[in-house]
Amino acid sequence: MKPLLVIYSVLLTLQGCHLMAKFEDISTDQTYQGLVHQVLKSKQEFYIYGITVDPNYKKKVDYYVIIKPPGIGGREVLSEETLPKGTLMRIEKVTRCTNCLLDHYINLVVSFLNDNQYGDIPVKLRHLGTDEVLEIRNSVASVKPNLFETLPSELE
Repeated sequence: MKPLLVIYSVLLTLQGCHLMAKFEDISTDQTYQGLVHQVLKSKQEFYIYGITVDPNYKKKVDYYVIIKPPGIGGREVLSEETLPKGTLMRIEKVTRCTNCLLDHYINLVVSFLNDNQYGDIPVKLRHLGTDEVLEIRNSVASVKPNLFETLPSELE
């Protein structure tokens, strides 16, 4: 039983290493296409982290990731802020990891409606493991209603 536990732990560790992850745009996939352009209002606080993918951990943010508490840590994390309850964001596209061990590693790439402090750097709302923000019913994805309120997309 212990060898199986060791193998599982190694696989999870490798899965957690997102420095080499490659993503494809699945915004037109029938399951996810209804998410694109949805406006979300957060119902709780989230954390937003600036992440570098540089192998030497240079102090350059390559993307931001939004995660539910308790959050993350590591050398690739360059910044951490709290997004307050009521933060407004719009889903711009949906991406899926193409080389990850777990096939349900989905990112919602978002933009903020009330703030553009992150500029052109991608902001990803992560759907993975304990950070699941999506529900899929009858092959249609939606954001979890306990985390976000969906607002009319005309709101900007």
